[in-house]
Amino acid sequence: MKKAPTSLNEIGIKEWKRMYKLIQKECKDFTDKDLALLEVYCKNYEKWIKSEKFLDDNGYSYICSTGYPSQYPEVTISNNAQKQMISAMRELGLSPASRSKIMKQVSSTSDDTDDEMEEMVSK
Repeated sequence: MKKAPTSLNEIGIKEWKRMYKLIQKECKDFTDKDLALLEVYCKNYEKWIKSEKFLDDNGYSYICSTGYPSQYPEVTISNNAQKQMISAMRELGLSPASRSKIMKQVSSTSDDTDDEMEEMVSK
């Protein structure tokens, strides 16, 4: 297992270890080129966890100095982190849709190879 990047905090390192094992198990073609994308996922995971903890403790809005309710910035931070995590998961082949797409590509490539072999043998 590759060591977690120094940019990650304790939460990110724990998620790095969990995801690294999962990716190695699920994605046979995972290489060092994919490590930066995993780091992006883990960094956004940190932001998401931290923002959600804040929101659990404080709620989603507050009354600002003008007397009107206002949304905490952590709501936007959490939403953006979730979007970035989902995007990274897709790129790493960890979402159901991306796994399905990869399996179709593998199957299609396999079928093409079978057709080529059959054509060569029949000549």
